[in-house]
Amino acid sequence: VMRSAALVRQVGLRMGERQGGLVIFADSRPHMWNVVIYGLPAPEPGKMCQFWFITETGMVRGVEVKTGERTPAFLTLPMPPGGGPVMGAALTLEPMGSSSAAPEGKELAHLML
Repeated sequence: VMRSAALVRQVGLRMGERQGGLVIFADSRPHMWNVVIYGLPAPEPGKMCQFWFITETGMVRGVEVKTGERTPAFLTLPMPPGGGPVMGAALTLEPMGSSSAAPEGKELAHLML
């Protein structure tokens, strides 16, 4: 059965001289997001791209995103169990291996629903 996503949002993003984009297809019924991140090169050594949920109470760490210029990243993510309602998303460039509860690195994208 085909049905349309409840909400679709897109934002452009930049890493160095490269431009890309982040697209979110949010479906409130199963509380899942399908996310596409495209056009970004792999991060420099010692760095990683990190996806974050923006909630009522702050940022909630999502997943590390593997980027490559010619390879879009496709993610299917459930809503985080804590933090309250999800109001948006962010993508940051973090130190490799970071497990901080809040972003520490450069913000590449910030998108409110």
